[in-house]
Amino acid sequence: MNKAIIFFIMAMMLVSPATGAIDVAASGGNDENVPVNDVTQGDFTHAVLAEYGTLSYCSHCPPASDALYSIYQSGDYPFYYVTLVSDKNPIVKERLYYLHMKYAPTVYFDGGYLIDVGTAGSPQADETIYRSSIEKSGVRTVACSLDMNTSVTWEGNAKITVTVTVTNNGNSFYLGVLRSYVTEIESRWNDQSGDPYHFGFLDFAMKKLVFIRPGKTYTTSATWDGVEEHDGQTFEDITEDNIMVVSSVSHWLPHLYQDEESDKSYLQFYVDQTSGAVPVQVASTAHECKGNGEGYTNVTAQEAWAMLNCSCDGRQIPIDVRTVEEFIEERIDVPLEDWVRVFPLNFKGGAGPIQRQGVLLRLFMMRYKGEEIIIYCGSGGRSFIATQILIENNFNGKIYNMVGGIGAWKAAGLPTVKGLMPSL
Repeated sequence: MNKAIIFFIMAMMLVSPATGAIDVAASGGNDENVPVNDVTQGDFTHAVLAEYGTLSYCSHCPPASDALYSIYQSGDYPFYYVTLVSDKNPIVKERLYYLHMKYAPTVYFDGGYLIDVGTAGSPQADETIYRSSIEKSGVRTVACSLDMNTSVTWEGNAKITVTVTVTNNGNSFYLGVLRSYVTEIESRWNDQSGDPYHFGFLDFAMKKLVFIRPGKTYTTSATWDGVEEHDGQTFEDITEDNIMVVSSVSHWLPHLYQDEESDKSYLQFYVDQTSGAVPVQVASTAHECKGNGEGYTNVTAQEAWAMLNCSCDGRQIPIDVRTVEEFIEERIDVPLEDWVRVFPLNFKGGAGPIQRQGVLLRLFMMRYKGEEIIIYCGSGGRSFIATQILIENNFNGKIYNMVGGIGAWKAAGLPTVKGLMPSL
């Protein structure tokens, strides 16, 4: 393709346009979007991104909000989502313009690979639809195999530094757009039911073109300051424990989407990889964690490595909250006396997920009562959920959350191991 055409398309992906109105959708949903059979996390080619377009006064939106958060909390998929509240944040309108949103709620999976408009009428019904879309998006063939890691440093005074690394595992050049969404885990904005949204989008920490050679790793950083003005808004009241940054990379090659209702065609740019992270302080306070159900402390991969290799500060036990399949495929490698334990977050038992209640959770809390544990997952999302679950259940021990998960561990050049047994 002509270089001029390529750069025209890329420019269109970044330029801020004027925006149109968004209507409230009637109840409905996509009845043809049925669940995929026997899809596991190991089948996913990448982490899926969902962009949830909504309006705070939309009466059909609360079921969609509940469904997406329920799926995220389950830890069943490598999956992140961001909530785009159109009537509360003018920055949102730019993104929704490019996604061609007309009705609320609308959920865009991987940049428009699949689009679910409206609601099926209940959180349970919407969750079934969204799970199907996540599974279908997750097993698709991406334009390029990418590894991606996001790390976030809390600088204080509502300021964060975001660092993203992307490795091109393919045999050709990769050209695309990197977006880093700054979100509040519990949003300042409520939906029509009066409950707060989750992962409410504030602004982009980064939005830029990326060009990565085959087999190479691209790294970029940016500082985002909530005190500064963001299209007429300031976010000086954000707090460290309520921020998550979700990053995605979209391939430059557009796909044609046909809107059957208006009989118009649009260009959609599919997401090839996604990662997320919560902040860690510049000056770590890892050895001052209160524990005993009072909270947790974020640590970097390097800090976790140092803690696991030094007995001077006591003994920390590494806990992998991913699936057994992921654990066997690759996990962090530590000294034999500190071999990694696996406690999958998505174990099922009885009526549903047992992570918030059930025999296995109680056994876990009894087994590690009074201990210091380091929890990690793939990129930081599931380990954050696990810390919240343990805190909710008054875990009597010290909890360390390894920010960035095994992705940050590998990016730091730290060792990994495969198989079921500990390394010798």
